[in-house]
Amino acid sequence: MSPGLASASSNASHTDGFRPKFDSSGYRFDGRSYGAGASAGLIKIPNASVPAWYKYYEVGLKTETTCMRNESAAFSIGYAESDDAKFRHEFTSSGTFANGVGVPGHYPMLAPQRQDIFIWAVGHAAPNMPSANKTLVSLAVDTNTTADVWDFHQFDRVQCELTFEATNFSIMVNATGKTIKVTDNGSVPTPEWANVVLKHLDDPFSRYSGNDRIVYGSQLGHSIVLNVNQLRMLPDFKDDKSDKTLFQGLKDYIESLFDNGVGMLSATRLIGANQTVEAPALVGLPAVTYGKPAFVYALLGINCLILLVFLIEATRTHFWRGMAKLQISDVGGVIVAASQGGDALAAKANGKTKRDIGEITVQLVNSGDETREAIVLSERMGSVRDDGGTRRSSDTVRLVPLPARAYRDD
Repeated sequence: MSPGLASASSNASHTDGFRPKFDSSGYRFDGRSYGAGASAGLIKIPNASVPAWYKYYEVGLKTETTCMRNESAAFSIGYAESDDAKFRHEFTSSGTFANGVGVPGHYPMLAPQRQDIFIWAVGHAAPNMPSANKTLVSLAVDTNTTADVWDFHQFDRVQCELTFEATNFSIMVNATGKTIKVTDNGSVPTPEWANVVLKHLDDPFSRYSGNDRIVYGSQLGHSIVLNVNQLRMLPDFKDDKSDKTLFQGLKDYIESLFDNGVGMLSATRLIGANQTVEAPALVGLPAVTYGKPAFVYALLGINCLILLVFLIEATRTHFWRGMAKLQISDVGGVIVAASQGGDALAAKANGKTKRDIGEITVQLVNSGDETREAIVLSERMGSVRDDGGTRRSSDTVRLVPLPARAYRDD
């Protein structure tokens, strides 16, 4: 079991309520995980390539922790060698759990300073009665030190008891937001695998103290202190140095540690051993939804209005037949198109006097400077040529702007 679980539990009492899932899936638990929901992000939902969410039920173990200070605790630190001058302290665990059972030995260890030493022992409450589903945790520190930089002295003679209840959990997975919500759905009979799981949890957790790097202080002790201090920043526990806050922070830490441990074992079975079990699930798939009737009717009205304008314009222009072809790069074509179809200018000018129409000076040429913009009109009927003759219907007229030098101020 990775020591990283201990570091992850140092945020068990944080304020936002979200805790990262202990894998690379990117999911987070909204509240406690209870060791359930390990398949989220690791197992695909059959026949649903991109589910928005899904919900299913899973039987797991709910951990409940109670802590107290036992002044008659028989668990302590035993020194084989203690020399402050040489910064050498060889120690081991000594004593028994509260039920009289001897603590497991995973020592000796060396530490440069006695104040850096923090140990705990984890073991089954009833070794001969595995069905009891209880685990004991005993803590010990050396209080005979003048320095206590990490406040380890506060954990002296503290004991905790963990109970495990088989529970049917409701798992709600938000695949879009990558969050998991685990809800207690009631107790169920203890499954056969429960004792095996607890045995696999107790053993590695009991080794944390023995495998701890204490050169710069106990990392296990540091992570617990960080969580307790974080709890003391919340309004209900603000700067409270009492045992109430200490026990609550320790409770949150241990429960998170065991939750992550159960989840890791489940993930290992899923990925490493491919041990999966089919379970019914309610799956939500992405779909197009309509809004409130008021918005639907408003959009329908706007669309109908657009369609009506389209039909009116199509009728007026005979479905745009006979309109000038518009080429944006041709300035002349743009002017003609803007005149409502090219021949509309002539139709409007027919029968009107020059005074009503106005006039503009143009130069009529058959060919000219191709670099100047021009309007080229196909003549549909004869017109007067510049030489006095009649222009044939196949001729064209090019209307070109005169050069600046062709205009006169008079």
